[in-house]
Order: sequence, then structure tokens, then C-alpha cells
Amino acid sequence: GAERAEYLDQSDDNYDANETVLAAYGMTTLNLTDKLTILAGLRYENTQNKYKTLATESVNQGQSDASYSNFLPSAHLTYRLNDRMNLRFAYSSGIARPDYVALVPYEFRDDDAREISQGNPDLKPTTSNNLDLMFESYSSSLGLFSAGIYYKKMTDIILNSTHTETLTNEGGSQVYEITMPVNGDEDATVYGFELALNRRLDFLNVPFLNYFSIYANYTYTKAELKVDGRNVPMGYSPENIANIALMYDNPKIGLSFVISNNFRDDILQSVGDDQYTDSYFKQEYHLDLSVKQKITNHLSAFLQLNNLTDQQEQQIYGKPSADYAKLQQWAKFGRYGTLGLSFKL
Repeated sequence: GAERAEYLDQSDDNYDANETVLAAYGMTTLNLTDKLTILAGLRYENTQNKYKTLATESVNQGQSDASYSNFLPSAHLTYRLNDRMNLRFAYSSGIARPDYVALVPYEFRDDDAREISQGNPDLKPTTSNNLDLMFESYSSSLGLFSAGIYYKKMTDIILNSTHTETLTNEGGSQVYEITMPVNGDEDATVYGFELALNRRLDFLNVPFLNYFSIYANYTYTKAELKVDGRNVPMGYSPENIANIALMYDNPKIGLSFVISNNFRDDILQSVGDDQYTDSYFKQEYHLDLSVKQKITNHLSAFLQLNNLTDQQEQQIYGKPSADYAKLQQWAKFGRYGTLGLSFKL
């Protein structure tokens, strides 16, 4: 992403990274009754990493090797309540490997801004044990509806840590802000629920609405971990996410469009020395429009309009809703769109 590019933008080829993953997987399906099915599996993965930083004027050279193995069991139970309703329960285990750039043992130093970004070759992959319970319903009156709850126990969560340190450069002693990825001190607990609905509007018995449908989903997540003895939200895990889309599809005139509304809550970007220096991205709401008009069997015109709300990206020191929060930086991307033709053979 853009954040990682800032660390390494002094050279187009300033690190070599090699990751080899060997995996084996076994799975079986058991139909215990007419209504109950169990899908069970076990995956084994062996990961080997080699990283080397190529020195530039601003990036110090370094290299590291690492290897680790993981057994990842899973089990999925499906109970068919009737022809249109299912109840699903799942246990799964997973692994999330650090990004290449997080593991490379580099140090990028910006003396003008008094900032240092570092890689961390000692990063461990994040592992998790997950429990999910989901209800699904398919009906002419409600459409497709699902509701679920989930619980996760995560170990070695990766987050960005920022602290200040007094260092010496050509101008004497200066206070630098040092940022590097680290693993959390303790396990993280994640739990929440999710709702989703996909429904055509033809049940309203209004001819014009027969071509409309609506899709909506909402997810609530509570995710905390302990860093340096204090509880902080899990990085990049918003508490609330909501999406609503109104869709129109009329094959008689070849016109379709989607109006999308997307909201996400504040997210923690990096952990500072204390609550006042934790860095957050403030909540955002986006409205987008996508239109497609069929001209012939092979030719279509399309229009894509994004960020109609002119949403800014704001990075905040401290929790954005707190009285002590202050603006760190902001970026404005404006409204933008694409107009074009597509040809299908």
C-alpha cells in the first residue's frame, strides 16, 4: 500500500524477498443424517523466508532468514432446518503472515522530518482459532437473509508501534519518531455479529420496482489487545461496518445501475507511547454510483462515479471521539469517475 511505499521510496529495487510455502491438505465429508453434514480438514504449512535489504543513501543494509511450520485443523457442521433454512457452525484455525516489507531488516531515516521507519525480522505470523455460528434463510418473502456471531482468539497480532527516542545526527541531539511493526504482548480476543439481506423489491407489487433489489450488511466487531500494559483496539479493525446498495437491472432496455453506500468506523493505524499519541484513521462514509447501458449485443457504455460525498481521509492523534484528539494529517481525493465503452466478443 501507499504507507509501505513511503518507507522504501528511495529506490526501485532496494530489497530482495523470497518466501517458499509447502503445504499439504486432507479433507473428508461425513453425512451423519439427512439433515447433518460435517466437513473436516487438516492443513499443514511450512514457510521459509529469506530477506535482504539493498543499501541506498537513506536505507541501511541487512538480511534475515526465518522458517516455521503450522498445523491448521478445521471442521464445518451444517444442519438443514428445512429446505430453505440452514444452521452452520464452524471451527477453523488460520495464519496471517507478515508482509514482506514488514520483515525486511531495513532502516529508513529521514533527518529533515526526524522520522525513522524500521523493518522487524523477528515478527511472528499471526495465528487464530475461530468459532462461527450462522443462520441462513432463503425465502420468497424475505429473500436471502443471514445472521451470525463469531469469536476469535488471535496470537501474535501484528501492529505498528511508534515511539520517540533522542538520537544524534549532524545537527546534534534530536528527538526522532521511530515506527516499526511489532507483535502484541498478549492474545487478542475478537467477537461480534453480522447481518446480511439481499432482497428483490418485486414483492411491493409496483411494476417499476420489479427491477430493483437491495443488498445490506452490517458487522459489529469488538477487538482489543494489550500493548505495553494497556488495552488498545486491534489495528485496522473498525467496530462498525455498514453497506447498503440499491441495484436496478432491466434487461428489456439494457440498463443497470448500482448506488452503493459504505460506512466504516474509526480504525487504529499505529500504537504510540500513550493514548495521546496513538494514531487513528477517522471514520469514513462513501457514496458511489455505477451505471451500465447495453447498446448492442457486444457494445456497452459504462459510467463509474466514486466518492460522491467528497470524503476526506483524516489521520488523528488520539481516539477521534476523545476531547484530546488532534489532527495529524489529512488527504483530499475529491470526486472522480470513469466514462467509457466496453466491447465483448
